[in-house]
Amino acid sequence: MICSQEVVYLFSGTLEKYKQFYAPYLIQDEMLHYTVNRQIPQYNFYGISGNFDGSDGVLKFKESFNGYAEKKIGTFQLITKPTKYRLYQLLKKIKGT
Repeated sequence: MICSQEVVYLFSGTLEKYKQFYAPYLIQDEMLHYTVNRQIPQYNFYGISGNFDGSDGVLKFKESFNGYAEKKIGTFQLITKPTKYRLYQLLKKIKGT
């Protein structure tokens, strides 16, 4: 998401078989250059789990760009269809995901 004062990187991922190509690093590099070239003051990697004990690979990846963690208000879920939501959660539990 690109705004006048901030570029926000929501998420990405890599399939194990393509891990050697380091695609998320290339995406970050391109977007960081984009941000700097347009003099946008902040690049937001968005979302980390808050687990700072060194076990969070996402945090390690984001820290490798020499940034810092900034605590924000967080997120929440508004369940508008509780019956469907409970069914969905049950199916996820059964599947083990």
